[in-house]
Amino acid sequence: MNLKQLETRRRALEAERATLRAEAQAATTTKGLDDVEAKATGLKARFAELDAEEKKAGAAAAMLGRLGGGADGMLGAGGGDAPEVKSHRGRMLGSPMQINAAGWEQLLAGVAQGQRAAIDFNNATHRKAFASGIVAKDFDGATSGSGIGSGAILPTLFPMLPIALEATRVSSLLPHVALDSPVYEYVVHESTSNPPALTAELATKPVIGFDLKVVTGKVQKLAGTYSHSWELARDYTSFVNEAIPSELTRALVNAESAFLLGAAVQDEPTGTTAPSPDGLLGAAGLSATVPSTDTNPGSPGLRAINKAVTTLRSGAAFAEADTIVLSPNTFGELRGAVDSMGRFILTEPAGNGEIPKIWNLRVCTTTMIADGTALIFDSTQYAKVMVRDSITLVSSNVGAELMSTNSIMHVIEERIGLSVPRPAAGLVLTGIVG
Repeated sequence: MNLKQLETRRRALEAERATLRAEAQAATTTKGLDDVEAKATGLKARFAELDAEEKKAGAAAAMLGRLGGGADGMLGAGGGDAPEVKSHRGRMLGSPMQINAAGWEQLLAGVAQGQRAAIDFNNATHRKAFASGIVAKDFDGATSGSGIGSGAILPTLFPMLPIALEATRVSSLLPHVALDSPVYEYVVHESTSNPPALTAELATKPVIGFDLKVVTGKVQKLAGTYSHSWELARDYTSFVNEAIPSELTRALVNAESAFLLGAAVQDEPTGTTAPSPDGLLGAAGLSATVPSTDTNPGSPGLRAINKAVTTLRSGAAFAEADTIVLSPNTFGELRGAVDSMGRFILTEPAGNGEIPKIWNLRVCTTTMIADGTALIFDSTQYAKVMVRDSITLVSSNVGAELMSTNSIMHVIEERIGLSVPRPAAGLVLTGIVG
């Protein structure tokens, strides 16, 4: 509402007050005086509201005068559509500073004449001048400092980009067992032979054969450290509090996946000197290779996966395969497979937050497995992750060396092991192509 409108409103209130005085003089009963008093109270509040609005409007008019713009061009006319509103520093300029197109041009014209004003940062000339005042500075991770070439502009700390995370944590695909000791034992069931059979009266019953072995395992530690200066923590708080823990966790999770797939040692079966195979890939009881002779239309890799699922189901574990672990490149080859008419064989990929599937197998991609290789297994039978200490992150600057160099050290570690009680529930497929 502009000053003219406010003046009209005040005249109306003055007239209403004069009418109320006449009513008070004419009142002859107590009830009549009470009604007049109630109206007077309301009128007083409306006068106070008007005083506040006039004060705001007067300040706005004074500001516009200093900016060099006329009130007629910048203040929206009352009773019509609201003028176009410009944004400044992420906030909307609301009433009474609603600026229309003509007023905005006057504002910029006033700035060009050297007057002080808030400039829309989308102005191309202003953005270019701002950018030219900034000089890039390499970040070495040990020291901090200004990246600004001139002291006239203060640096702005922008938020970190999201940490790049590997899509699959292999341990999340398997059951976990909490340990009270760093050593564990379990029984591996390879197969069952000589099943029960029809037996004549007084005849000897068949002896059922269990192929068993007891394996002793020990948890192993995965760990790493990272140190940085105290100044980095002071100057780049969000980076130290958010990015460093996330990146250290990501690095340990990747090491954990590589460990479980190919390096986890179960020590040796009791009573033998031969070590157990290493990792989920080495412990799988079944293996297959995509035949190079398969030149039929379609995808040899997809046909081999289908056969692997059937092999697991028909094998000693009667495993119902539900998971396939492979590299992103291998999955890309399978996704790109087409039939003889050039149509994609697989359906549309999963959306955000959904786990892709090949038939009923959940597809888990990780760069911790070699291209062309896939691990297919029944997650309810194949293996378990033995956890003595889950992922722990500790940060400290205590100690003579750390304090003498003003350093902060982060330590991240975990202790886990692997048990594969039913190797026949896992199959390694190699030589996969589209």
